[in-house]
Amino acid sequence: MNRIQKISLLLVCMLISLNHVLAQDPAIRSVLIGIGQTNCASGNSRLGHFEFVESTNKLEEVAICEPKLGTPGFNISGALVDYNPRDNMVYYLRWSGSNTYVWRWPVGTCPSNNPAPLRIFNNAQLTVAFDKEGYGWMVNMISQSTSPATFRLTLQRIDFTTGVLGPIQDVALPSGVKIYTANGDFTITPAGQFYFAFDNKLMTMNYTDYGVNSIQATYIDTIPLPNPRQNLIGLAYVAGQMVASFKRNASNNPKYTAMCSHNKVDMMTGDRTNFNNVISFSSFDNTSVTSGIGAAKKLVSVTNLGNGQHEV
Repeated sequence: MNRIQKISLLLVCMLISLNHVLAQDPAIRSVLIGIGQTNCASGNSRLGHFEFVESTNKLEEVAICEPKLGTPGFNISGALVDYNPRDNMVYYLRWSGSNTYVWRWPVGTCPSNNPAPLRIFNNAQLTVAFDKEGYGWMVNMISQSTSPATFRLTLQRIDFTTGVLGPIQDVALPSGVKIYTANGDFTITPAGQFYFAFDNKLMTMNYTDYGVNSIQATYIDTIPLPNPRQNLIGLAYVAGQMVASFKRNASNNPKYTAMCSHNKVDMMTGDRTNFNNVISFSSFDNTSVTSGIGAAKKLVSVTNLGNGQHEV
């Protein structure tokens, strides 16, 4: 390992340690927000809110709602959700045709008056994780003509205020690390660390060097699967660790029935551990809101606020 690699690894460890310090503060709480189904193999498409209670090691269901949005409306297929700490809003993106439709609403609310999209990105299918400055970041997976088939990664910044997409920049994977499947997710922690997991491989990247220096991924480890073929599809930072959602679709082989779960993932090692409870909600995509108790109201119910919104 050369000097530059050692410095990079040290910086990664320092940022991870900062995330753990934040998690140990009793005045900080994290709420997981996901879009998915109310049950694993079937159920209704909904937006779910869950609070991680560290003392019991449980994900406690807070509220589940169905956002009512203008055309093309709410759906969990070809869609994602992410929290923007800059404006304290939840953003929901949905692909329809060749376009991406974007809505946003205040944390703790669930729109019910069919609002029109905030913005439409034509001829673009976007994904996003927000940083603290309010910029969105998108990781693209580009299929390669290799045998077996692999994917390369690119990074792009999105300005949701102006609607401008920045230039596409390649992400260099570590030597020997290959991505074979298109499942996965990415997230940015409150401390500014960019984590992503594709093909169940947990990594970080120096995204703040975007447009200035090369973007290099740092491999942490491969996340152990809960069950065979049950892959990671959602990732979010919650109270000092990652919470990942895993899903396996039912197949014609009776050996492989539909299976869904939420598990904790250690940010430093990639190790996966269970919660002390099982929730029936199956997340297709996750985000989280981390805030001090004094600044955030505990989410306990759904209350009609008028003007087409409900407080969760």
